[in-house]
Amino acid sequence: MFRGSRLAFTLASLLVVVMACGLAGAAQSAVPDNIRLTWSESPKTTQTIGWRTDTTVTLGKAEYFAIGDRPSTVAAPPPETLATNVGAINLFSVTLRDLQPGTRYMYRVGDGTHWSAYYSFRTEKADPERFEFQVFGDSHEKKPLYTVLGKTVTQAYRQNPDARFAVSVGDLIYSGKDYEQWQAWFAGSQEVIANIPDMPVIGDHEPRGVTGKEEWRRPEYFVKLFRVPQNGPADFKGEVYSFDYGAAHIAVLNSSFTYEFADPAARKAMIDAEVAWLDADLTATTKPWKFLVYHEATYNLTPDRAGVLTKVNFGPVIDKHHVDVVFNGHDHGMARSYFIKNEDFVARAAEGTVYFISGRSGDNAKASLVPKVWFPYYYDPQAQTCYLVVEVDQDVLTITTRLQDGTVVDRFRIDKGKPERSTPMVPFGAYQEVRFAAFGSLLQFGKPPQQNATGEWFVDINALAAYLSGRFDPGTNIFSYAKDEIKLPLTDDMFLDTSKRMVSLAGLTSVGFHCGYHKAMNLVMVERWKD
Repeated sequence: MFRGSRLAFTLASLLVVVMACGLAGAAQSAVPDNIRLTWSESPKTTQTIGWRTDTTVTLGKAEYFAIGDRPSTVAAPPPETLATNVGAINLFSVTLRDLQPGTRYMYRVGDGTHWSAYYSFRTEKADPERFEFQVFGDSHEKKPLYTVLGKTVTQAYRQNPDARFAVSVGDLIYSGKDYEQWQAWFAGSQEVIANIPDMPVIGDHEPRGVTGKEEWRRPEYFVKLFRVPQNGPADFKGEVYSFDYGAAHIAVLNSSFTYEFADPAARKAMIDAEVAWLDADLTATTKPWKFLVYHEATYNLTPDRAGVLTKVNFGPVIDKHHVDVVFNGHDHGMARSYFIKNEDFVARAAEGTVYFISGRSGDNAKASLVPKVWFPYYYDPQAQTCYLVVEVDQDVLTITTRLQDGTVVDRFRIDKGKPERSTPMVPFGAYQEVRFAAFGSLLQFGKPPQQNATGEWFVDINALAAYLSGRFDPGTNIFSYAKDEIKLPLTDDMFLDTSKRMVSLAGLTSVGFHCGYHKAMNLVMVERWKD
């Protein structure tokens, strides 16, 4: 029992113990490891704790106490045995209830004989307060040791000790059914996630199997490892959820439709369920700040990626309820958009939503990122990882992007009480002559868009093909790209004239492109989801 002078452990000393225990090896044993905090209920009065043991351990408990009080013990429900690719393990989870708001607690977990080290957590205050949390982008690594992730989250926590929780924006590991990678992820993150809750998001790698051939899987390990609020759609509990903290409402979606289901009808059912749930969830909240988190970047940095599915389906709900900020991942870079509503750029935070891409927290830097028209600020973290610090202080929101070493590369502010103090983000306005953007990249070649007598817009098919490293064959009317994996049949009536140079937006839309003319910018945009 921790009594008297032993309670004088500083947090820094505690973290050294945690780090040593967290990195102690991959093999399961009777001693608990993979210890992580989440919330499944109110952050003010509860705390959910999860851990792993080998299958010899069938009883679990948590011992906890506020500093200066006597310990209390609560028994965990029977463990769930998970058969993994590296052997069977037992997963324990317990939710501590009737806690005092605004209080730091010490805790450990075990079976009464085999105990973990002591960790700590802090409950939310009863009254609204200034608070901050951290947002980590993709952490999956080329060499899945997760040492880069470990350094990133450890440095972030030490640099921002007031962080109340973290949000991991998907692609935590490379193969969602490889528990060896999960173990490495937990070991790397242990110093942080055993002391502040990590509210995770499903990316496109969580549903993947151990090998590349194991496609279209549900994220079984993820759902069993992280006990989050079970308030999502019936078929996607544990994948989709929301929670409140202070003045903020945070909703989490699963944008990996094409990785969970091979059947288009099943994908559509998943999207429809999430859209209906999100609409109801945002309708119900009274919080002044609304944040939405999902993995796939609606407004992206990768040359041929497109966020069409999320843009078309989530976008109208985001606009309807005026979500303040959307946090995305997937592109392993950091960027923030103009304020956007109905896919147009607007002048003020009160009118639209700002979309953030959260950077990378693992070693996997992308070499192909490019600036896009929707981002006034973009940072490519090639040299070192980065993360976001989100601070909510009544009417003021501040989002700071820091590198692993603490360097600030961007600071963004919305002040609802005094908008003039917000970060200026004036849309660039209308181009003097109409321009063409493919997948968000402004093209500097090809013929500019043209209109016919009825006002229909046409764009240069050869310029679009060149951007995609593809080609258009006017003899067969086949437009191909992605190394000829995608071949789209066009027809003569889609073109402005017999030269077959300028193709209509309606024609491109009919073969799966997402097209539009944006009057406020005098800009034609064309994107397509590669499916």
